[in-house]
Amino acid sequence: MAASFIQLAPCLPTGFRSGPLSQIIQAAIDAGIAEGALRETVEFVTKRSRPWIDANVETATADPLTISAVGDLYLRFHAAEALLERAARFLQAAPIRRPKKSPR
Repeated sequence: MAASFIQLAPCLPTGFRSGPLSQIIQAAIDAGIAEGALRETVEFVTKRSRPWIDANVETATADPLTISAVGDLYLRFHAAEALLERAARFLQAAPIRRPKKSPR
């Protein structure tokens, strides 16, 4: 994901480029870490976790509270991805402002 945001650099003026672009790149890296953590969570719940004793289900993946918690994490992750995409489009659409040359 972060690699697609690096393409934004040429469309922004030098003074404006570094701050917002580096923030988006960092957020994209964080989103990639979160995506990996979600994948690992699902794998752990699927292969190694047991259901809550009072859940009355056979597996942790059938536990309604686990399903709800993991689903909430995925919703938040996809919302963060959408915000990153929106921010990148906003920066990409920003007009280029060339500095005026001072008279000598």
